[in-house]
Amino acid sequence: MNQSAPVGITQPTDLALLHMVNKPDITTPVLRRVLTAAGTGPTALARAALADHATHPVVLGCAHWQPAHDSAQGDRSAGPYLKRIPCPLIPCDDLLT
Repeated sequence: MNQSAPVGITQPTDLALLHMVNKPDITTPVLRRVLTAAGTGPTALARAALADHATHPVVLGCAHWQPAHDSAQGDRSAGPYLKRIPCPLIPCDDLLT
């Protein structure tokens, strides 16, 4: 979030779906579930959960981008911000390993 996401968003959009490339079990059904739960528009927000623990992917509406970027520290990225606000955790146990 602090380096790569701002560079990767090149077209005007209301939201971004972020996930780690080293998570091969994040499949289309996982992405679809979290995107659907997040809703649409600038305030969209949701995060996948596995065994009640937050994981990727994360959907951030553009209203969250600057505060998430401002709170990013090292490899924690948007984690501190997502812990401070009410970010819905979307159970994906049946889709993730």
